[in-house]
Amino acid sequence: MGHSSNRRKILVVNKSVQRRIVLAVVLVPTVGLAFTTLIVAVFCRRLLTESLAIDGELPSLIPLLLSVLGFFVVCSVVMAVQGLRFSHRIAGPAFRLCKSLERIRSGDIGFRVTLRRGDYLTEIAEELNETLDWLNANPPQGVRTGTDVFEVGREPEDDSESVDDVVAMTPSGRAE
Repeated sequence: MGHSSNRRKILVVNKSVQRRIVLAVVLVPTVGLAFTTLIVAVFCRRLLTESLAIDGELPSLIPLLLSVLGFFVVCSVVMAVQGLRFSHRIAGPAFRLCKSLERIRSGDIGFRVTLRRGDYLTEIAEELNETLDWLNANPPQGVRTGTDVFEVGREPEDDSESVDDVVAMTPSGRAE
């Protein structure tokens, strides 16, 4: 697999969100697998006890038990890694969307939200981009726009106009 300059550089993007996702995705399957492994171990022990009681030998029983334990360990590791990857595909985009909303709230609308290939929440990013495009093309009346900055609100034009008059303006710029 080739290295991409677009790879996430930190393991944990949003600790609380990722912890919840990993636990939700990994905990139930791991507990189920552990329970199944425990049952197999109990049956192997009973089988070994029964075989020793009749002086029988079961040379493949220990390798079978070790194989089941190995399977449990490998599956648990794979589930944990996949859970972390899955959490990255949700927590990373959620983090980026929150930062984008902060930029919009600060008055900057001259940007596009971009997510990494394979990330989830792309529909929300696309809707946010369409909203940003619309705001850039149709700035509300009384809003100053620059090449890449959007400032919400305006100051009264003269002393006779109060802030309440400015707020009462309709999108067309006429008082209601």
